[in-house]
Amino acid sequence: MLHTSQFAEAEAIFKQLQEYAVLSDDAYLKAKVLLDLGHIAFQRKLYQIACFQWEKALAESEKMEARDAGLQASILHRLGQVAIMQGQPSTAEEYLSRAVEMYEGRDTLPEMAHACLELARSCKQLGKVEQAAVHSERAHAVFQSIQELRMTIQLEIETAALYAVTDREEDAEQMLRYALSKAEFLKDRELQGMACAELAQIYLRKGDLGRAVESCGQAQAFFPPLHVGQAVINRVLARVAVATYNPEEAKRRFQMAAVGFKQADRVEEWEETLYELSRLYLQAGDHPRVIEILETIREYTVRVKRNASEPFQ
Repeated sequence: MLHTSQFAEAEAIFKQLQEYAVLSDDAYLKAKVLLDLGHIAFQRKLYQIACFQWEKALAESEKMEARDAGLQASILHRLGQVAIMQGQPSTAEEYLSRAVEMYEGRDTLPEMAHACLELARSCKQLGKVEQAAVHSERAHAVFQSIQELRMTIQLEIETAALYAVTDREEDAEQMLRYALSKAEFLKDRELQGMACAELAQIYLRKGDLGRAVESCGQAQAFFPPLHVGQAVINRVLARVAVATYNPEEAKRRFQMAAVGFKQADRVEEWEETLYELSRLYLQAGDHPRVIEILETIREYTVRVKRNASEPFQ
């Protein structure tokens, strides 16, 4: 039922089950129901409510006489995911690390691989890029072991992106080209676009602006108009415009990138893009516009990062 988007009906049924679980004092059932109620809230982007339900679920799971490590791992994994959506990477890192540890040795390889991937992304947001690369490599190895080719290619692309910011640009470029060749074999346009977008960022770091623009053009052709990859491309093209002393084009591209990241709930990238945009207005002496942008970031930080229940909008 959770897959039909009939949230109100599903929520009513789970609340009835919750009443039964409370009356029967069944900690396992209470934890399972709270897990599902949290999932409904998460799907509706009510992140504070989801977090509240999952914290209660974790507390109930800890009351069980015989600990269910699989259930606790699932709850910790969900708490890590909601922390990511609330812009709390350090909290996400804590929960996801515990989830990965509890997934160890269980028949839950896909779940563990996804948790490792999300842990890598949280570490990257915290600037722990070497740890992020380790977790990403581990996720890659697990996906390879269960023969999920598409996810393996995606992990190669993300691992390459981490290599690129840890002075391993040659390794990153080689891995991306290998991933791109496999994505071409699968005829997977999204993965081809992701690989080209990451290559564009590597060329930008190297100062090879021509190849960066060329890779952006290739990536744009693979992504649909509203894909978050278009935001990544627009940010690269904005940085190229900055490097070639074209501030108006840079502003236009940064604004387009910010809109794309916002639509995709990519909070960290949205903030970073707006900060870069504000610096351009600061250089132009447009202080009211700088203040407006910084106020937009501040309001969002106060509303969401301090456990606001509203979705990013």
